[in-house]
Amino acid sequence: MLPVNPDLFKKIFPTNVSAFFSDTTADFTLPLGAAGLSGPQKDFLRNALSINPPKVYTMRQVHGNRVLVIGAKDIPQNSNIPEADAMVTNVPGIVLSVRTADCLPVFLYDPHSKCIGLVHAGWKGSALKIVSETVKVLSRTFESDPKDILAAFGPSIRECCYEVGEEFAKTFPGEVFQRKNTMCLNLPLVNRNQLLNSGVKDENIFESGECTVCTKGFYSFRRDQEKAGRHLSLMTMV
Repeated sequence: MLPVNPDLFKKIFPTNVSAFFSDTTADFTLPLGAAGLSGPQKDFLRNALSINPPKVYTMRQVHGNRVLVIGAKDIPQNSNIPEADAMVTNVPGIVLSVRTADCLPVFLYDPHSKCIGLVHAGWKGSALKIVSETVKVLSRTFESDPKDILAAFGPSIRECCYEVGEEFAKTFPGEVFQRKNTMCLNLPLVNRNQLLNSGVKDENIFESGECTVCTKGFYSFRRDQEKAGRHLSLMTMV
């Protein structure tokens, strides 16, 4: 099994942008109290991706809608790991990172303003419109025009496996569907709709289509609970 799929996002992003999603070859869990990447995680990035770990920025994800703006002064990162669920930058060489085990990683790139964003979108963050907030930050900080933004959805839990209570229909109207005797949330659809409402063009949104629960080779908290590891999504530009 490959440690990452280097071709997953080539259909949407140009060659000056690198976007990766790790599989179960490595576990990128960020333990409580950890000061950043562990030694084995750093070794994996060096050996599998030729990425210099000090270039990678880490956040502690809390299912909110805070977006970090990462600049050259923030790299290398100190031991302080801020709480947030998305980050953006316009600095080439900085590597944004997100950890997931069913939640949706959303990759954003504006080829005109030359800026990128990486989002951790679980149901709680999606209810708080974390993707929409990230687009706003790109626009406000880097004068990005939403119609120019390219977006990609990495592997995540899909409608086929995301059983939820009926109360979710109130939070996500039109995005919860009846499947046999259960209600299921379409998390990618939620975030697609938020991108569209933010001004991102439908044709600029790429969907990987991979479900982390029912597809082999992925970590899944829904399936494995506390035993699940974490994937690492990475995005950088040159």
